[in-house]
Amino acid sequence: MALLLAHIPLDVYALADTYTGILETKAGCFPELELNASVVHHRIEAGEQRDIGGFGVEFFAVEHRVPTVAVRVHCRGRTLAFSADSLPCNALVAAARDADLFVCDAICAESDGEGARRLARMFMHSTAKEAAEIARRADADRLACVHIGRFGSPQNILEEAQTVFGGKVSVPDDGDRVQV
Repeated sequence: MALLLAHIPLDVYALADTYTGILETKAGCFPELELNASVVHHRIEAGEQRDIGGFGVEFFAVEHRVPTVAVRVHCRGRTLAFSADSLPCNALVAAARDADLFVCDAICAESDGEGARRLARMFMHSTAKEAAEIARRADADRLACVHIGRFGSPQNILEEAQTVFGGKVSVPDDGDRVQV
């Protein structure tokens, strides 16, 4: 939201439902403020490929409670894939296929207990084991597990993903930089 209100040019690439949600949140939280005129919305669709700022970007429809897309970005022979919020599905495997880095939301480890697994299903998110299985099926080079719930243990997520994936796994902190 802060980016939309900032006085800088901003291009927002989003599904129509997502952009509507952004505008509704802005109206509810900041009804008196106008969006900066240099904020431009670009509607995207699942299955679409675009050139955005010199990067090839593909969008994959994934399984979540609202329309959501995973994103695959390629540039100069390197590929980054990001799951977004999703249950495990074939679209995530397609998005992560041969990626140099697959960044996957992994809200908890299955070893965090039955309560955590139930919450993962209720929130429609993958567990660390599922993220690692997707990365393995996709033959991704590396896996970064992110979007960890308060009920998830980063250490359990790391250990579980390492056991299942077999490749390099990280659980980056907010603000960490990861080389693709």
